[in-house]
Amino acid sequence: MTKRALNATQVAALSDHTVHWVAPSLYLQIRPQGTRSWLFRYSRGGENQWMGLGAASDKSLSEARDEAAMLRVLVKRGGDPMAEKREVEALAKPKVKSRVPTFADCADQYIEAHRAGWKNDKHIDQWVSTLKTYAGPVIGNKPVDQVTVEDVLTVLKPIWTSKPETGSRLRGRIESVLGWATAMKFRAGDNPATWKGALSHRELLRLWADADRSSADVKVLAQTHMADLDAKIALLREMRSTLGALVDACDGDHRPDCPIIKSLEGALTSRSSRHAS
Repeated sequence: MTKRALNATQVAALSDHTVHWVAPSLYLQIRPQGTRSWLFRYSRGGENQWMGLGAASDKSLSEARDEAAMLRVLVKRGGDPMAEKREVEALAKPKVKSRVPTFADCADQYIEAHRAGWKNDKHIDQWVSTLKTYAGPVIGNKPVDQVTVEDVLTVLKPIWTSKPETGSRLRGRIESVLGWATAMKFRAGDNPATWKGALSHRELLRLWADADRSSADVKVLAQTHMADLDAKIALLREMRSTLGALVDACDGDHRPDCPIIKSLEGALTSRSSRHAS
């Protein structure tokens, strides 16, 4: 004879502190402290599994019966209700992004990792001092993956002309720390402190020359260096053009005593001397 499911009145009358059968696969658990909750029971791998369906105060008998019926269908199809519930809960949890360390954090870790291989305590103190004094106020508390070329320029500007040796060493140290951070997967992309990259000599001078700076001598120095670079580039272009004309004129004549070659050598020597002066 099929056992009849309990109705709402019968369920409300249950009081023993135990697990009560209510309907197929549906049970009511009553704890000593008086809490009442729904349980779904099913078999998997030859063992009974119990799955909580929530508090009886939050879910009515009819809702609990309907949920148990759907779960029975899932079990018959080979599903595992508890495993699927864990998957759903895991997807619902907000993804916690791991904290990216600051530049100061990375600098400390870099120094600690290389401390044993450095020659003396003075060298270590110089690393700590320069990074803390000059880089710390600007990028020390900034996440290392957000440090940009502009940040590095801001660090270097105050000492680049007044303390050129310190500025050069500082740039190299910032580059080393950022390179280490990239290797540790804390940042990606180009190193903003690399001299051959965006922070090239020409770009650095151009940025400073175009800026509204109070120090006129720095601006004049930058413009002078840029003019010198432009002159050298113009000379190289002229020499390339002349060499191209030579190839066409000689038409395969590669003799050392070719008069055209001798004439060109004299012209190029004269131009190089003129630009060098």
